[in-house]
Order: sequence, then C-alpha cells, then structure tokens
Amino acid sequence: MRKNFFLTIFVFIFIISNLSGGSIFSPLGFVEENFGVDNFSAGMGQTGICSLNRRNLSAVNPALNATVVNSNFSTKVDFGFTTYEANSEDDFETKTSSFPYVKVIVPLSKKTTMGFKFFDKYHLGLETGVKDSIANFGNIDFDNSLEGEINQFGVSFAKEIRDIALGFEVNFNYGYTNDESKIDFENSDLADYSEYFENLMNGMNFTFGFAMPISKFSVGGFFQTKTKLNSDNDRTIEFVNDPDLDYVSNTTSTYELPAEIGLGFGAEINDQFYFETNYRRNFWSNINNPGPNTKDSQFISAGLSYFPYNKKILIPIRFGGYLKKLPYEMNDKPIYEKTMTLGFDVPLKFKNKGSINLVFSYGSRGNISDNGIADKIFGISVGFSSFDRWINPKKYKKNKEIPQADPAYISNTSD
Repeated sequence: MRKNFFLTIFVFIFIISNLSGGSIFSPLGFVEENFGVDNFSAGMGQTGICSLNRRNLSAVNPALNATVVNSNFSTKVDFGFTTYEANSEDDFETKTSSFPYVKVIVPLSKKTTMGFKFFDKYHLGLETGVKDSIANFGNIDFDNSLEGEINQFGVSFAKEIRDIALGFEVNFNYGYTNDESKIDFENSDLADYSEYFENLMNGMNFTFGFAMPISKFSVGGFFQTKTKLNSDNDRTIEFVNDPDLDYVSNTTSTYELPAEIGLGFGAEINDQFYFETNYRRNFWSNINNPGPNTKDSQFISAGLSYFPYNKKILIPIRFGGYLKKLPYEMNDKPIYEKTMTLGFDVPLKFKNKGSINLVFSYGSRGNISDNGIADKIFGISVGFSSFDRWINPKKYKKNKEIPQADPAYISNTSD
C-alpha cells in the first residue's frame, strides 16, 4: 500500500506539465536561474546554503548531505507564469518550461554520505511578434521563438570531521538553446522563410562545500568551478515557396558557464525561530561567450522559519525574499530581480514518513523606467520530502549514562 503511494507521487511529479513562465530578457541570455534548494529553503527566500538544524536536502552545497541520518528523497515541481511589460506595441507571450528538482541522499557510514541530484539550473524562453509595413513590400509579420535550458546532474560525497561537514561533487551539465524566426510576406510574390538555430551542449564541472555549527549559529559555503560546454550547432533556413534555396549547416563551438561562490550565515533564535541569510556571486565577467557584454551577477537573500512546537497543529511556516543583480544591462542600466516567498509544510498521514512542501512567490525582473521592459513573476512550488521531521534528531540526542553495577554484586564476585 505504502509502496504504491510513493510510486504514485514519483510518477505524478515527472509526468505533470509545468507552467513556469519565461522572461522578456531572454534574448540577452540565461537570466532565469534555479538556485538548487529544497522547498524548505525556497520558502525562506531561496536560502539554504548553511542550515544544519534540520535535514537539509538542498542541492547547492554538497556538504549539507551530512545532515541526513537515514536515506532521503526530495523533489519539487514549480508552477507559475510571467507577465511582460514593454514600451512598445510588440506582442510577447510566455513559454512553458520545466524546473524539476530531485535529490537522493544515502548514508555510507556514520560520518559519510553519498548524494545524487538533478535540477534545471538555467532557463530561457520567450515568444515575440512584430507586424510592420514596408514600402514596395507590403505588410510583413516577424515572429520569433526562443527557448533553452541547462540541466545539472551531480554525484556528491560528504564527510563530517569534528562537527565540520565537507562536501565534494562532480556535475554533468547538458542542455540546449533553440532560436526560431519566421518572416511572412503578405505579398505572395515574395518568399516566406523560417530560420532555426539549435545548439546542443554538455560539459562537466566540480563543486566544493563546507558547513559548520558555532554554538547556536551556523556558517557554510560552496565554490563551483567554471564550465566549458561543447556545443553542436545546427542552422537551417527553409523557404516556403522555393525549397531549392534551403540551407543547412552543422558546426561546433564552446559555451561557458561561470564559476560561482556562495556563503551563508544562520542563527537559531530559539527552538521555534531560525534565521538565515545567503550571498552568491556568479563570475560572468570572466567568461567569453558570443552576445552582449556580461558583468558578475550578485544575489543576496534572507528568510525566517517558524516551527510551533508548543501548539497542537504542527505546520511549519517560513517567509523571505531575495534581490539579484543580473549579469546583463538594458538601456545602460542594471537589471534587478526581486522576489518575496512564503512557504509551509503539510505532514503526511504516515507517521514520520515525510511532508508536502508548498511555496508561493511573487516578484519582478527589471522595470519600465530604467530598462524599458519588465517581468512580473508569479509562482507556486509543490515539493515532497521523505523522512523529513524538519529537525535533525542527531543534534538533540543526549549521551546515555552507562548503568553502574550493584555494589553488592561487586563485593560478592570479588570474594
């Protein structure tokens, strides 16, 4: 019965369609980023780099595997949409996308764990449409569709040495970009055509992490190396009325993803409240990719969680927010992404077998006054984590006293 239940959950997560929207800034590059945290941390403003007071199933810092005692499974699916604002008469539509997240942790010994992760790290998606009238050509429709993603699969190891957790991870990155343009001449004497650019990319990198408690505080961090992706590029031009003019080319190139660092600081205010703040930096300025000039992206987040121990209804609640400076500019002005989050858990009926994690988010990317265009972001994330009691019992386990033998027994045996 229970096996069927968990199988149903697993299948549901991987089959269900996801409606996370794209971004109007997608033509600049990968502006949408999945931060690789579990839904507990996502509800706290996308923090989670250093929290050690619970079973932390985030995929961002491999050292966090050490918070797990038993085998754990965690996943989530994001739903949402993006609305666009622009100072133009162009048409913009959202693209569907997928941000799955899966994390499995298996203890190898008392102090060593092994982890497997998969998540969609970067994403882009946008559809545009422009209608224009040109002398001698008549009315022309320009349509463009842009989509792509970079996924990351990793295998990690973590070891705890004198309360300091150290982690190492090998990541395989793969993904694609697909840029499709169509021109439709209403004048039938002209040749309508479509042009396709598809890039398939893959490459490896590494992640190093640490996390450690200091009294009621915790600190942690990670460093992920730069990634060189090998890209196979296909370009196709198709003429609707004259296929003899069709063109196909196949080339190879490289695309780089930046090195990334992250630091986190957490504080257990008391048994009910936990606060955490994170800082991240992606070194986009140190890579060499075609397209607009890039600057380092910076990200700061903070969140607070509440666990009502003394109440009859135990539903943890958390909230937070983050501010991210994107690596691109528009109208010579920086682009900022701002989001607020709210999350809570619903424990399953099976005692201590896991919880359903919900996160609601609302934010914006860019603004009309500075950038001329902007995104409005609405999101709902549904996650599942198994064997997660929210607080790690290992931390609160007291040393048991060794029972002493009865003095009378000792005296009798000594005779």
